[in-house]
Amino acid sequence: MKRGLLLSGALLLASGAAFFFSGGIFGDKVERLTGAHTRVVWMRDVEDNRGTRGETENYRLMAYDSRDGRGVRKILGARGNYFRPLLTPDGQRVVFSKFAAREVWVVDFDGGNLRKIGPGIAAALWRDPGTGVTWVYGSSAPAGAPLVRYPLDDPSKAETVWAKTPVTAVMPGNLQLSADGLKMAANLPWPVAGLAQLPDGAWVQTGRGCWPAIAPDHSYLSWTFAGSHRHLHMHDAWGNRDWKVKITRAPGMEDEEVYHPRWSNHARFMTFSGPYKKKGKKKNVLQMAGAAVDVNIGRFNEDFTEIEAWVDVTGSKHGEFFPDVWIEGGSDYQSKFSRPGVPSPIVEQKVDLSNEWPGTDQGLVFLWADNRAGNSAAAGCLAKSANSAASGEARFGPNHEMWLQNGAVTVEGFDAPMIDAVKRTGTFTVEFVAAAASVDDAGPRRIVSLSKSGTDLCFAVAQHADKLVFRLRTHATGPGGKEVEIAPIEPGRLYRVAVGFARGVLTAWVDGRRVIETDAVPGGLSDWPDDARLLFGNEWGAAGLSWNGLLEGVAIYDRKITDEEASRKAELYAAKLAARPERPVYEVELELVRRHEPPDLEEINPYRRALVLNLYKVTGDSPVADDNGEVRVAEWVLLDGKEPEANKSLQPGTRRTMRLQRYEDHPQLESERMIGEPYDLDHDLYTEAFPGA
Repeated sequence: MKRGLLLSGALLLASGAAFFFSGGIFGDKVERLTGAHTRVVWMRDVEDNRGTRGETENYRLMAYDSRDGRGVRKILGARGNYFRPLLTPDGQRVVFSKFAAREVWVVDFDGGNLRKIGPGIAAALWRDPGTGVTWVYGSSAPAGAPLVRYPLDDPSKAETVWAKTPVTAVMPGNLQLSADGLKMAANLPWPVAGLAQLPDGAWVQTGRGCWPAIAPDHSYLSWTFAGSHRHLHMHDAWGNRDWKVKITRAPGMEDEEVYHPRWSNHARFMTFSGPYKKKGKKKNVLQMAGAAVDVNIGRFNEDFTEIEAWVDVTGSKHGEFFPDVWIEGGSDYQSKFSRPGVPSPIVEQKVDLSNEWPGTDQGLVFLWADNRAGNSAAAGCLAKSANSAASGEARFGPNHEMWLQNGAVTVEGFDAPMIDAVKRTGTFTVEFVAAAASVDDAGPRRIVSLSKSGTDLCFAVAQHADKLVFRLRTHATGPGGKEVEIAPIEPGRLYRVAVGFARGVLTAWVDGRRVIETDAVPGGLSDWPDDARLLFGNEWGAAGLSWNGLLEGVAIYDRKITDEEASRKAELYAAKLAARPERPVYEVELELVRRHEPPDLEEINPYRRALVLNLYKVTGDSPVADDNGEVRVAEWVLLDGKEPEANKSLQPGTRRTMRLQRYEDHPQLESERMIGEPYDLDHDLYTEAFPGA
């Protein structure tokens, strides 16, 4: 295996790529870092330096060549849209897209031979090492359309390579391929980041966040960009392990936020744009009109645990966005993680049928384990991911469970096949794990439902005061169904619940024990509406009836389970809960010292949720206090685009008692947009513990 070697600060490419002692390696700042001929392309905003999303017509296509002595120059100087420029694998041409028109174009690196290739958005380029053909990977105009590829010089030969899930090929997504072209890193769709086997093979979720990337060698090393815009979350597919790499230590970054991270064609080098500094009182990465944002290149160390050296390519007064880097001979480099010719570690996410919940995939038509798992059911109609979206003040917890509070969670794309499967068999089971936050007289408040509205449903599990109830529609009940009381519940206690129905008999189990069996709901399921939709934590069209509590481990079957299965499932989930790490909770008396205002939604688009780091003075002794008796707390200031009511009254001087946990114990927050002062990140961070923790 060919490896790259570092000698006297310059990179020697053991693959045979030239190591130049003339023409610029000792004179050109970029070649001093890369050790080889290097080219860079990007978009320059010539309007107000705010065009980080690349969607307007206010750009020029820019370039840098470490050998031509011209420095930063224009490839195409006319104002226009040059969305996500990509250097071809030989470094000779640039492929870009016209965002609004959904057109793909190509131009020579010197600006000649400009021509349109075809429709769509180009997301990645890959050269087949066997044939030498350069392929363009991208999406066509409709959102959610399959990912296709075609030869750069013969776009008529298009073929579909991924149709299992939607792929986010525009902002904030990113797509890159491994050296063998068999694996891609992508948002599947945003904010789910994963590695997929092409074409249309197995895929695994590696994280949640934007700008996923995969190393351009045979390592399948990948990353996801953290919501703080300061870290990469690295994922080793072979070892199934993760770690962080900070990318804001480059000279001039001052630990401010960065954007547009992308792997070059050489595994040791990546690029990004930055720094993004706040303007005035704004705490928003995009609020930087008039400020310079440069293109930077960083070099990973051999372990890929840090960036060991940097160079600022542009040093301009403009906004320089969407960089891409080509290094001569870079595609021949193999990192220490590379395993050419070894079978892929990526396998379909299937449960162990005897030792891991849900215990069996027989009849499984829907699975939502948690917000971290790929949630692909192994059977029939569910060879895709259950990607969830929170609305209102609903969010996700440290075990990636749903915390449903004044909001709901939806999962799209499963309703019709699930309903069809259940209507064919006339039987079904729904199971879930839940804990109610409180008890009140209002209700029923729906926990899990498949419905069109409050009065037109298939089924609904709900909390009514201190009771768990189930409402089922059959051809004998009418659209509103009939309600059956299942069991009493206590707030704060986690229950493992399953409800099954077959041939007019409804059975319910709690914590593996049968609690009810009744024929009180006669009839069959043929009248279930085909256009009903699954919803967690509310009912369609009734925002005021949201259920507050924790929900996870949702599974739906097109058959009724047995007492033995119910008991086994409860045991498996109990083992899963017992294996979770302890997360200490600290109850602290605090006084607010400094609060951050919520960012503008337009500026953080497509994010609709954001946290800020607020500074508190700790009253009395507490292990959360730093040397100054203070603590920094990550708090929600935007949920579903709105400021939570609890945050609106929060002002300096406010005293409050909070139950805090370490921020690092809440991995679900790493993919969320977080805003704070750079120096805050040098301190221990905390966040509010979930009720019941």
